[in-house]
Amino acid sequence: MTDFENAPNVGDLSPENKERVNSMAREIMEPALQAALAEGVKKAPEVEVVSALASAYSAFLIEILGRKAASSFMRGQADHIVSREDVDVTDGEK
Repeated sequence: MTDFENAPNVGDLSPENKERVNSMAREIMEPALQAALAEGVKKAPEVEVVSALASAYSAFLIEILGRKAASSFMRGQADHIVSREDVDVTDGEK
């Protein structure tokens, strides 16, 4: 049984609080990912570490949202990355 089995249906999610999302990204997620990536590059080339990160993230989204919603979410993230090319994604600064 996973931690997310009882997660809300994606259609039931409330609108995001962007300030809280960005704060969690900066203070919790980014440091944890940096530590994991640093550990990964000790064991494999960077391209493989990035691929492992993407695979883990995809599996996480599928577990929470389901395949179709995860795919849609990732497309939205890709659009967001392109739209923010010259701006830091988590704090809006150049």
